[in-house]
Amino acid sequence: MVGPIESVTVGVRDIDRAIAFFRDRLRLSVVADTRASVGLLAAWKRPVHESVRLVELAVPNRRLGRVRLAHFENGIETLTSERAGPHTIVLPTSDTNVTLEGPDGLSVELTDHHDAVVTVRAPDLAASARFYVDGLGWQEVPGRSSLTKLFSASPDSGSNVLVHRSLLQPGTDAGTRTPGHDGINLITCACDDMDRVVDSLAALGIEPVTRPAHVGLPIGRPGRVMLVHGPAGELFELTELAA
Repeated sequence: MVGPIESVTVGVRDIDRAIAFFRDRLRLSVVADTRASVGLLAAWKRPVHESVRLVELAVPNRRLGRVRLAHFENGIETLTSERAGPHTIVLPTSDTNVTLEGPDGLSVELTDHHDAVVTVRAPDLAASARFYVDGLGWQEVPGRSSLTKLFSASPDSGSNVLVHRSLLQPGTDAGTRTPGHDGINLITCACDDMDRVVDSLAALGIEPVTRPAHVGLPIGRPGRVMLVHGPAGELFELTELAA
């Protein structure tokens, strides 16, 4: 139902410095430099006249697992690092294993594995498993411990979510992410049948933050977008291209 991660949106205060970090230090390539459309801002529940610059960077020769930098002219909120939710982007490289501090405190891990990963702190692994498997239609990748679970849209997608059991107790309010804060704002995935995804999530008692709405997507094509929170407060931006 829901495809692999296409991009991870990161809110930044100084976009030129952030571009330099990913482009010059990590050798990602700038593949798009646009402004968020009015429809997209409305879907994000942002002021529709706000100017938001979106710069997308990619690991060379990879279509998936891109980083999308977002600079909000009205400023961004600061989140504490102790909160649950997405906290690290793992990018594949050929020659190193190291964790770096990126823009605005973002944690970026470089690994010699071939997959790109977003790591998420979760207070309830069982709830997260239901969200990713039953709600999004992803697969749980076997072989992890009882404290972590890895989810993927398909075994060969090369773009996954690794959920860690956090120190928060199950049932604790994990907080929710919204576009316009520092760090990881959105995890963007395409889906081929958004209405079916809405029904699957509803069966879990999960309602969209914003219901499917027609917008102009940053790739320059019309489509529909909806936002939905996972159990750890992670915010997914699901897109569906117009027929």
